[in-house]
Amino acid sequence: MTNISEEISVMATETDIQGMGAITFRFHSQPAWDQVVHLFVATRWQGTPQESDEMRPAWYAIDALPFGQMWDDNRYWLPRVLAGQALQAEFTFAADNATVSDVHFAEV
Repeated sequence: MTNISEEISVMATETDIQGMGAITFRFHSQPAWDQVVHLFVATRWQGTPQESDEMRPAWYAIDALPFGQMWDDNRYWLPRVLAGQALQAEFTFAADNATVSDVHFAEV
Protein backbone atom coordinates (compact mmCIF):
# COMPACT_ATOMS: atom_id res chain seq x y z
CA MET A 1 0.00 0.00 0.00
CA THR A 2 1.36 3.40 -1.02
CA ASN A 3 0.71 6.28 1.32
CA ILE A 4 -0.76 9.21 -0.57
CA SER A 5 -2.54 10.45 2.51
CA GLU A 6 -0.63 13.72 2.97
CA GLU A 7 -2.94 15.60 0.63
CA ILE A 8 -6.27 13.77 0.83
CA SER A 9 -6.11 11.01 3.49
CA VAL A 10 -6.36 7.96 1.21
CA MET A 11 -4.15 4.96 0.49
CA ALA A 12 -3.51 3.21 -2.85
CA THR A 13 -1.49 0.29 -4.12
CA GLU A 14 1.32 0.90 -6.60
CA THR A 15 -0.70 -0.87 -9.30
CA ASP A 16 -3.51 1.66 -8.80
CA ILE A 17 -1.24 4.66 -9.45
CA GLN A 18 0.03 5.61 -12.91
CA GLY A 19 2.83 8.12 -13.44
CA MET A 20 1.77 10.74 -15.99
CA GLY A 21 4.93 12.85 -16.26
CA ALA A 22 6.26 16.00 -14.67
CA ILE A 23 5.81 19.74 -14.82
CA THR A 24 8.47 22.36 -14.10
CA PHE A 25 7.11 25.61 -12.72
CA ARG A 26 9.13 28.82 -13.00
CA PHE A 27 8.32 32.03 -11.13
CA HIS A 28 10.75 34.72 -12.27
CA SER A 29 9.33 37.17 -9.72
CA GLN A 30 9.57 34.61 -6.92
CA PRO A 31 12.34 32.09 -7.77
CA ALA A 32 12.02 30.35 -4.41
CA TRP A 33 8.67 29.03 -5.69
CA ASP A 34 10.28 27.23 -8.66
CA GLN A 35 9.59 23.51 -8.51
CA VAL A 36 9.20 20.25 -10.39
CA VAL A 37 5.92 18.44 -9.77
CA HIS A 38 5.46 14.78 -10.72
CA LEU A 39 1.99 13.85 -11.97
CA PHE A 40 0.11 10.70 -11.01
CA VAL A 41 -3.40 9.41 -11.60
CA ALA A 42 -4.96 7.02 -9.09
CA THR A 43 -7.60 4.72 -10.52
CA ARG A 44 -8.55 3.13 -7.17
CA TRP A 45 -7.88 3.91 -3.52
CA GLN A 46 -8.92 3.04 0.02
CA GLY A 47 -10.45 5.61 2.33
CA THR A 48 -12.46 8.74 1.84
CA PRO A 49 -10.79 11.89 0.50
CA GLN A 50 -10.58 14.50 3.27
CA GLU A 51 -10.00 18.24 3.24
CA SER A 52 -6.47 19.38 4.10
CA ASP A 53 -4.53 22.65 4.26
CA GLU A 54 -3.72 22.08 0.58
CA MET A 55 -7.13 21.22 -0.85
CA ARG A 56 -10.83 20.56 -0.44
CA PRO A 57 -11.80 17.47 -2.45
CA ALA A 58 -14.77 17.80 -4.79
CA TRP A 59 -16.02 15.84 -7.80
CA TYR A 60 -16.61 17.52 -11.18
CA ALA A 61 -17.51 16.33 -14.65
CA ILE A 62 -14.44 16.58 -16.90
CA ASP A 63 -16.24 19.09 -19.13
CA ALA A 64 -17.14 21.24 -16.10
CA LEU A 65 -13.82 21.59 -14.27
CA PRO A 66 -13.70 24.88 -12.30
CA PHE A 67 -10.56 26.29 -13.93
CA GLY A 68 -11.40 29.77 -12.61
CA GLN A 69 -10.80 28.44 -9.08
CA MET A 70 -7.47 26.77 -9.97
CA TRP A 71 -3.95 27.88 -10.75
CA ASP A 72 -3.81 29.26 -14.31
CA ASP A 73 -1.61 26.40 -15.56
CA ASN A 74 -4.24 23.73 -14.87
CA ARG A 75 -6.29 24.61 -17.95
CA TYR A 76 -3.30 23.68 -20.16
CA TRP A 77 -2.27 20.34 -18.70
CA LEU A 78 -5.11 18.84 -16.64
CA PRO A 79 -7.43 18.00 -19.58
CA ARG A 80 -4.52 16.22 -21.29
CA VAL A 81 -3.73 14.09 -18.25
CA LEU A 82 -7.40 13.27 -17.66
CA ALA A 83 -7.56 12.13 -21.32
CA GLY A 84 -4.71 9.70 -20.59
CA GLN A 85 -1.83 11.68 -22.11
CA ALA A 86 1.45 11.57 -20.21
CA LEU A 87 3.37 14.81 -20.48
CA GLN A 88 6.48 16.81 -19.71
CA ALA A 89 5.86 20.53 -19.50
CA GLU A 90 7.34 23.79 -18.31
CA PHE A 91 5.22 26.73 -17.21
CA THR A 92 6.61 30.19 -16.63
CA PHE A 93 4.50 32.60 -14.64
CA ALA A 94 4.24 36.34 -15.25
CA ALA A 95 5.33 38.98 -12.74
CA ASP A 96 1.98 38.60 -10.92
CA ASN A 97 2.97 34.99 -10.02
CA ALA A 98 -0.55 33.90 -11.00
CA THR A 99 -0.81 34.17 -14.80
CA VAL A 100 1.00 31.79 -17.14
CA SER A 101 3.23 33.77 -19.50
CA ASP A 102 4.90 30.87 -21.34
CA VAL A 103 4.09 27.20 -21.87
CA HIS A 104 6.30 24.49 -23.34
CA PHE A 105 5.30 20.85 -23.81
CA ALA A 106 7.91 18.21 -24.67
CA GLU A 107 7.33 14.80 -26.23
CA VAL A 108 7.09 11.93 -23.73
